[in-house]
Amino acid sequence: MPRRRERTWDRPGITAPEQEHWAVPGGGAEVSGARAHAASHVIGDGAECWERASADLLSWAVKSRSGFSLAPGTPAPVPGQELTIIAHLGPLRVPEPVQVVEVVRSTGRAALSYTTRRGHPVRGEEAFILHLTREGAVVLTVRSVTAAAPGWRRALYPFALQLQRVYRRRYVRAIR
Repeated sequence: MPRRRERTWDRPGITAPEQEHWAVPGGGAEVSGARAHAASHVIGDGAECWERASADLLSWAVKSRSGFSLAPGTPAPVPGQELTIIAHLGPLRVPEPVQVVEVVRSTGRAALSYTTRRGHPVRGEEAFILHLTREGAVVLTVRSVTAAAPGWRRALYPFALQLQRVYRRRYVRAIR
């Protein structure tokens, strides 16, 4: 049986994927040593785009098509699920232990959020939210709150923030 790792973020649910509007903690500035981020992108329009994008999001494709890998057969996300996502950085493989916080499946809204566990290169929470507008546009919103990980990983924090910018662009392409 795999060893359970404790969460490293003490405010699970902070990205509020179920909410249409998110008051970015601290207005996007640092909050308790963490940086908050939110950005939305139209990825397409119509029912066909919605069905494909929401299925992709809720099957982890947003991660697997963005330079990460998951164990073969990783099930769809469910709250409480613990898994290790592997970031591929050239020849390096960086484990990112996470725990799913919330999954949303409703008419016109699909989302998942996860928080970090011990061993992750940063600490915080990330959410991927798809919604269908009244006009039929399919919009992907990525929300995150990120802080330095404890211990020796703290030194990697500036590099991790730069990588987040790269991966956020990849998330949009992965769902588009």
